[in-house]
Amino acid sequence: MPQKLVRESAVLHELVNFDDHVDTIAEAPFSMYWGVSKLGTPEFQEFLKDPYRAIQDRIGIPADYQVHTTILGHQTNFQMAGVCANIIVLPAERLVHMTLF
Repeated sequence: MPQKLVRESAVLHELVNFDDHVDTIAEAPFSMYWGVSKLGTPEFQEFLKDPYRAIQDRIGIPADYQVHTTILGHQTNFQMAGVCANIIVLPAERLVHMTLF
């Protein structure tokens, strides 16, 4: 199971672990995170190239987990100051599903 500790980082710097705040999620067979990242930084560019490394460092997922990433809102060309991420970690499937919007 991923670590409960969420480390500080320039990417997804406001990452919140819902397991710590919502009892029904804490009891679920998955972990759920939400975070915000500033656009236009070198860290965010690296995050887009290798999202696994960025989230592995933050939530401690094992190396054999797959990461599936969905980006919503392409029509806006990420012209905002930041992007939100919803991350669901499914240990039984050894899968991380990340949605950026």
